[in-house]
Order: sequence, then C-alpha cells, then structure tokens
Amino acid sequence: MSPDAEAVRFSVTETPVTRPEPARSDAGAEDRARDYVEAFADPVLDGGIVHRVWIYLLLALAAAVVLLRRRAPVVLRCVGALGLAALTYQIGLFFLAMGVQYRLENPSVVIGLLCAAVLLRLAASEVQRRRSLARTS
Repeated sequence: MSPDAEAVRFSVTETPVTRPEPARSDAGAEDRARDYVEAFADPVLDGGIVHRVWIYLLLALAAAVVLLRRRAPVVLRCVGALGLAALTYQIGLFFLAMGVQYRLENPSVVIGLLCAAVLLRLAASEVQRRRSLARTS
C-alpha cells in the first residue's frame, strides 16, 4: 500500500465525526406549534354519526341485497350494482390504502345515500300500493 493510501485510510477511519446541535432561535416555538396543532385535534371536531362511513355501507348493502335479489327493472338492478360497487371499493381501500381519510370515503357515502333514497322511494310506493289495494277491497 502506498504512503498516500495509508494516510487516507488513517484519516477516514480515525477522525471522529461530530455533528453540531442545530441552533434554536426560540425555545418556545415547538411548544407553540404543538399547542396550535392540539387546538384543532379536539374529539368534538372529528365528526359525529353522520361521518361514520359504515352506516352508508350498510345502506349500500341493503340496496344490493334488495335490488339484486328480486326481479327488478334494469335501472333498479343498476342501483343495486352501485351498492355492491361501494362495498368492493371499500374492501379495496381496506387492503390497499396505507391511510384512509374521509375524502377517500366520499364515493361510498354518495352511493350509500343514493341507494337509501331509492330504497325509500320503493318503500313509499309499496306502502301507497298496499293502501290503494286495501281501499278497493
């Protein structure tokens, strides 16, 4: 080994590495930043029952079961398929997304509300049909 290579090996392996501490201009800045973040981390601000996605998924599941099981017109079967699509979308998020936020749940919520509106309309028309049959009998 040449003397220059020996000097490089010695200087690289024997020289201690020191890293200076970062200078803090304001010691209370971290505390103020933490207080600011915690001010918006109130459990009351996390939302209530309206922001629970599983409720909308139950509505989509009910629509899928009701509208895909019975002999319904094509439009109603499409709504049932949308309910099933919301469930499969949610399963995909469960297995593939690293972190799920409410903005990613928006399609499930919208489809759940759509399915609920269609089911309510079907129930109302069924009640109206039964009342008219009861009056004519």
